[in-house]
Parts: sequence; C-alpha cells; structure tokens
Amino acid sequence: MNDLLRTAGGGGLINGLLGGDAGGVLVSALTSRKGRKYAGKALTIGGVAALGGLSYKAYQQYQRGRSDRPQIPRSDFDVTGASSSGYRGMLLVRSMISAAMAVGHVNDRERAEMLERMTQLGLTPSERAALDYEFQHPASTIQLAAAVNDIPTAVAVYLASLVAIDPDCMAGKRHLSQLATLLGLPQALIGTLNAAVESRERTAA
Repeated sequence: MNDLLRTAGGGGLINGLLGGDAGGVLVSALTSRKGRKYAGKALTIGGVAALGGLSYKAYQQYQRGRSDRPQIPRSDFDVTGASSSGYRGMLLVRSMISAAMAVGHVNDRERAEMLERMTQLGLTPSERAALDYEFQHPASTIQLAAAVNDIPTAVAVYLASLVAIDPDCMAGKRHLSQLATLLGLPQALIGTLNAAVESRERTAA
C-alpha cells in the first residue's frame, strides 16, 4: 500500500486532485461549513492546489510588519511545483481526510458516493484504492507531522486540517491541538491561521 500511495502521489491521482472536477468533488466532501466560508470557491475550483495559495496568504498576514519572522517566497508554498513532485499535494489530501475522519465528517455511504463520482470523472481503480485506504486507515497526527520537513508544508498541513473541521467540535479541537504541537509552528502563527478562518466565517454568517 505504501508503494501504491507513492505512485498515486507522484502521478495521475494527485494531478487530478490538484484541480479539476475530481479534485473539486473530494475537497467539497471533506471541507467543513467553516472551511467553505473561508475558502469560498477556491477549493472546489482549484482542488488541493488552492491550499497552497491560501497558506501563503495566511503566512503573509502572520509575518506582516515583523522583520524577525522569516520571509518565505510564494513559490515555496506551491503545491504544484516540480520540487514537491506531488508529495505535498498528497500529504494535504491525507491531512484533510485525517481531520474529516477524526470528527466523523464523512460516513461510509458518503465516502462510497464520493469515490463513485470521482471514478466517473476518471479516477482509476488503483487511485481509488489509494484514496479508499486513506479513508479506512486515516493518518494520525504523528504520521502527518513526521512527513513535514519545512514551514510552508507545515502551514499547509495545518490549514488543510483546519478547513475540514467545524467549530465547537471537541474531537476536532483535540486533533488540531495535537497537530499544532507536533508541527512545532509558533503559537502566533497558529493563532493567525485560526483567526483567518474564524474571521471569514463571522463575515459570511
């Protein structure tokens, strides 16, 4: 299964999920009400790739006016960049699935319907098997954090998890708290990410 996930992450699966109809189906199913209000149509249109842009905007807000915070170019947040080779994109998919399953956001029937719809849009049997495996064996916060090796990826993993969880959900809050600790992101940055999503939710309410 690890070989299958590596193949999916570097090939057709992640290319399909980064944007297009299949990616839109997946993120629509995984994104919470709060996440949809925050991201607008970005995720349903841009798929997982849109998380890179949203992560960069949030990081810009965090380091604005503070010279002591590292400046990171936008290209480092690009999920579609050649340097990530699909790895970061697949990690974000796994992060969203992990968060959604932690709070019971997707049940068995919904998962089957989503995968069937994605199959109609071109998902291959091996790609479907890879996604189905992730739903049945969602990554733990420890596994997700262990796969992160830089700040842009850490920001994107946290944000991907955040938009998959509704507010006022204790299981979701525990998941995010554990993930934040394991990722080692500064508390100020975590606060900026949380506030960005909550602020957009209040504005849209």
